[in-house]
Amino acid sequence: MSFRGAKNFYFFYERYLTGSNWNKVNLEAAFLNDSNLAYTVFHNCNFINANLPKLSFYHTVFEQYDLLKAYLRSAKSFNNIRFSKSNLKGANFSFCDKLSYGHELTQEQIEATIGDETTILPDHLTMPESWNNKQQ
Repeated sequence: MSFRGAKNFYFFYERYLTGSNWNKVNLEAAFLNDSNLAYTVFHNCNFINANLPKLSFYHTVFEQYDLLKAYLRSAKSFNNIRFSKSNLKGANFSFCDKLSYGHELTQEQIEATIGDETTILPDHLTMPESWNNKQQ
């Protein structure tokens, strides 16, 4: 399944999108709740203000993507996700207990996100002070 250049995919609920290939897809303000994105490839996709709770990202590939203000609360797995070249400013990782499985995540990126004491980070990162002082 390929979604090259597609626009306006807004609502996926409890869907299995495993193995699909998304290239230059605009998912701004999309709602992908409780869906399985295992082995899916997202290249140069826009997830600004996307609502992505309870997703499974097992072995999902993200390349050059934008998660600006994306809502990823309670996402189930970030196993083998690569965060390099990605904008995470304002992304909400609250209750994401598997963020530690992601790769190439920097302290600078995590400082720009929202999270809480249940968000488990990779060992080389520390919880930002702002996570203790926020309103969710």
